[in-house]
Amino acid sequence: DGEEKEKKEKEKEKEKEKDGEEEARDGQSEYEKQLTETKTKLEEISSAHEKEVCELKAKREEALSKQSEYEKELAQTKTKLEERSISYEKEVCELKAKREEALSKQIEYEKELAETKTKLEERSSAHEKEVCELKAKFEEESRNRQSEYEKELSETKTAHDN
Repeated sequence: DGEEKEKKEKEKEKEKEKDGEEEARDGQSEYEKQLTETKTKLEEISSAHEKEVCELKAKREEALSKQSEYEKELAQTKTKLEERSISYEKEVCELKAKREEALSKQIEYEKELAETKTKLEERSSAHEKEVCELKAKFEEESRNRQSEYEKELSETKTAHDN
């Protein structure tokens, strides 16, 4: 009768150990899943930021191209004015105004690009901070689960030894 009781207790202890190991594996698996999800989200955000930067660079290149076109047009017009007469001075003034407008637009685009870059850097920094915080949280939770498992295992061994 005593042997049977002792045999049942050993079986219960083995069950508890198996349950504890499964729980630890499940916890680690959940941690890895959450870490993977976080990494995927950050990659998506980074990809979106890269796309936005590319679009802004394209806009800036377009503005620079327009400015170059305006400058070329202005030079051609000045030559024609010198060849024809002073009566075309009004047209020269209009082209200068267009050039100034183009420069003004370029400055606006550069300012917008700088602001966007700053915002992207701030977002990136915030995301890096969030990743670090999440990683620390997951590591702490994993350590706590491991500590609880080790405590239960120790208690089980102590009870078994007694």
